[in-house]
Amino acid sequence: MYELLKDNHEKVMMELAADASHSIECVSPYVKKEVTTKLLSRKKTTTSISLITNPSLRNLLSDSLDSEALTSWLSASGHVYGHASLHAKIYLFDRQMAS
Repeated sequence: MYELLKDNHEKVMMELAADASHSIECVSPYVKKEVTTKLLSRKKTTTSISLITNPSLRNLLSDSLDSEALTSWLSASGHVYGHASLHAKIYLFDRQMAS
């Protein structure tokens, strides 16, 4: 089933994070500490997390990519990968649900 979210996408994303049993995989060039903190606080301790982002100097200097958010991912035993030309955004929960 597919559902197009026009509003409350963050709420749905946090619910999916809380329900994920195995993995949370995020692909986004823009990552903020506030959302990262919320997501990490809702995940189960056994749920693995990974992030693919665009760690360009431009994104860091414009505050589109928050270095504290990256630190939070790594502190939570997450994997962080960089891709220089990344623009896609997708969030996978247990490889079954996407936001």
